[in-house]
Amino acid sequence: MFYLSIVFGFLHLGTSYVMGFVNEVGHNRKHAISKLAWFICLFGIFTLLTRTLSWTPSGHWVWSVALSWFPGALEPLGLSAVFGTPIPFASLLMILTAFLGILESPVAPLEIGGLLANVLSYLRLAAIGIGKATIAATFNTLIFHALILEQGIAIAIVGFALLTMAQLLVFLLGGVSAAIQGIRLNYVESFTKFYKGNGTMFQPFGARVSKEV
Repeated sequence: MFYLSIVFGFLHLGTSYVMGFVNEVGHNRKHAISKLAWFICLFGIFTLLTRTLSWTPSGHWVWSVALSWFPGALEPLGLSAVFGTPIPFASLLMILTAFLGILESPVAPLEIGGLLANVLSYLRLAAIGIGKATIAATFNTLIFHALILEQGIAIAIVGFALLTMAQLLVFLLGGVSAAIQGIRLNYVESFTKFYKGNGTMFQPFGARVSKEV
């Protein structure tokens, strides 16, 4: 589930960078190139995380099937031993394209760590799913053994009612948590890649002047 959250984060952020590129290509070519560079950097981070998590079932399928065309040779600089994880050379080159972000801002390359944090921020989706599933399983175990399996019919009926209420509570909490975190991921991680809250001050064609008598 953690790796699937990373996949969703890559797709979400990648779509945001594509939208940013489309917005900028007709206004500022330098900014458009920067958006494209950040998209390539994002893909490099994604392939690096996929190679690192290829021991998981979903990560293994993505790395060996969906990304079978991607060069898997490790970088020759010895960084893999330093960081303790295999670093494909092609992923490293893609991540370094973030330096084209200088066209947008002199400090843009420093945001490579921020982009990695944005991707890892989507792990909250897996955390919500695992947390709510654990709570639901705990309710099932406690109520089934304490009020249903080992009790009479009357108490079992009460136990089923409590179990239904408990599951509805978990469902409600899960819906609220997912909505809050989904909104946050859109506004904080996604919108910042293509949306700018600026514009042109409204200039009316004319104005009425009141006549004082």
